[in-house]
Amino acid sequence: LLETIKQQQDQLVAKVNYLSSRLNSTPGPDVEMPNNIHFPLENLEAVEAFEMFLKEPSNGPARQKV
Repeated sequence: LLETIKQQQDQLVAKVNYLSSRLNSTPGPDVEMPNNIHFPLENLEAVEAFEMFLKEPSNGPARQKV
């Protein structure tokens, strides 16, 4: 029983180390804001365009940089 627990612990440590290294690795390519969005947003159309940008799932990395 103790040997099984030790093996499971070793597997978990390896998984945690792997995930930790992925979090601390160099980030992917920089994601930039679209050219049509400039801050401060000056009108309703600009706010709506920014909201559409934020709703787009593929813009997840860019949302984190905002």
